[in-house]
Amino acid sequence: MFICIIAKVLIQHILALTAEEPFLSSDLEAASKARSKLSTSSSSNDNKAITELHSQLIQLEGISSHLPALTDRLQQLAHLHVNGVNFCSRLTEAETSLSTIQGTLASVEKAVGKIEQGTIQDIKTMDSNLQKLEERMAKDKTNSISSDV
Repeated sequence: MFICIIAKVLIQHILALTAEEPFLSSDLEAASKARSKLSTSSSSNDNKAITELHSQLIQLEGISSHLPALTDRLQQLAHLHVNGVNFCSRLTEAETSLSTIQGTLASVEKAVGKIEQGTIQDIKTMDSNLQKLEERMAKDKTNSISSDV
């Protein structure tokens, strides 16, 4: 996030410099004329200051042609950074959801296992009860036949 803020500030400064680009060449010419006029009549401190300003203007003029491309690239990078942050947060949410789903699945599997064991036990109990019922019915049948004779 800090990088994004720095990128925005840099973009604003570069845009400001880009807007001033037409003035840079005129400033350069004026500084060059002033330098030539003052070099004969001013002190060495003034000459140093003017020389420094003149060299800075020359550097800025060399850079000014690249400012629009730099501005575009910084905007693209800021956009990519935001997309990266968004992807990171979505990935974290997906991992959290996956963990929750895995926990739920484990609980469901455990519950299905218990239901399966309970069903097996219920089937065994039903078979036992049916067998006892059949035995009683067979016994009652033999008792009723023997009482008829």
